Amino acid sequence: MSPVMGTIAGAVGTIAHYGRVDLLCIDELGYKQLDRRGAEMLFQVLTEREETNSIAIDSNQAFSGWTNTFTDPRLCAAIIDPDSPSPA
Repeated sequence: MSPVMGTIAGAVGTIAHYGRVDLLCIDELGYKQLDRRGAEMLFQVLTEREETNSIAIDSNQAFSGWTNTFTDPRLCAAIIDPDSPSPA
């Protein structure tokens, strides 16, 4: 398996794993900035859990400061407000 395919397979497995636990706790969100790939993976995990499993997020930042954590403002808006249009 190529390194790229191994990385993709690992990411899919990670998303599936965190998508099925009963309660996902994310602590200190915003402590470090996420790169685009990390933000997209977190979005996929949250989307996988949408309306099926609970999520608890702890952050020292107000929602308005989350754009510093998520480098893409549209992705940030989609994570904060799941009813907003999905990022392209």
